[in-house]
Amino acid sequence: IMNHIFKFILLSVIIMSGTEASSEDYAGVTAKTHEDGLPVIYVFDSTPPKQQEVEKYPWLMVLSWKYDGSANNGMPSKELIATMNPLEDALEDHTVRLGVSRHSYNRTGNNYREFVYYITNQEEFLEEFNIAVEDHPQYPIEINFYNDTKWDDLISVQNMVK
Repeated sequence: IMNHIFKFILLSVIIMSGTEASSEDYAGVTAKTHEDGLPVIYVFDSTPPKQQEVEKYPWLMVLSWKYDGSANNGMPSKELIATMNPLEDALEDHTVRLGVSRHSYNRTGNNYREFVYYITNQEEFLEEFNIAVEDHPQYPIEINFYNDTKWDDLISVQNMVK
């Protein structure tokens, strides 16, 4: 869960279609901040969560990928992004589509990328995630789970932009 308060610069608002887990449209926001003098980009849903979503997805899942971005101002290279994209696609195309997760936000920069989702439960998510990436190469990732029954993490990110 985010422990830092960041000053965000709102870059753009994008309307995106919802997933089967949520038939409503949501507003995707891209925001930029700096950590340790390096740029960090957040992409997140700015729509307040509905109570049924909060109840269905009480766990926060943070999938982290550390990388060496020293040659690119802390950002991943184009080649590394091409390697990360299939992982993100697997999360969206499998776990979200099946209703075991809901996208919260992505964070990229300062040699670190996070894919953050709210999930139904850890066991079900890991089972479906492993199915989704079974044909993928092994990724240098770490997955952590946090009980966030009030969606405080997403709400704090949303509030930073207001």
